[in-house]
Amino acid sequence: MRDIAGSKRIKLVTKTELDIEFARLAGLPRREAGQLSALYLQVLSSHLAALHSIQLPGLGRFNISVSTTRKLNMFKQGIRKIRVSFAKSDPLRDAHKQRSKELDMEKYGVDENVDQQQLEKQSAQGCPKCGRTPTRHGALLMCPNCGSEPFEARSTGNGSKEESQ
Repeated sequence: MRDIAGSKRIKLVTKTELDIEFARLAGLPRREAGQLSALYLQVLSSHLAALHSIQLPGLGRFNISVSTTRKLNMFKQGIRKIRVSFAKSDPLRDAHKQRSKELDMEKYGVDENVDQQQLEKQSAQGCPKCGRTPTRHGALLMCPNCGSEPFEARSTGNGSKEESQ
């Protein structure tokens, strides 16, 4: 799986990876599983191209919306845009909610009242977590490995902030 934009949460799973997992679960050779998934995707694509909405149980619904231009003549209308949207099924929506609760991310704020000398000192010392040399983006230091989190102030809950070290 590949990261999307360096995120640690969102992964891009390729068709090949899906084929491998499908082959393992179905007990099929990977090549045969790949051919079946390609055929399935071809059928889905042909229905979407025919402007059909598709309901996939447990996953959701692909909805088609078409916006048209004004009548070109008495008998023809031109299609301007075709959009495909996705509405999650209830089980998928519930699974996403559960997953976001499991991640329980801490929120960090950007402190705009930054002492430039202290910023230079922190930059020279390196990242407090991994020791790599951070890069400076305006008044914000970012570690190539840990991001901006080690350099951001955490809220203590009573309105004051403490430096993350």
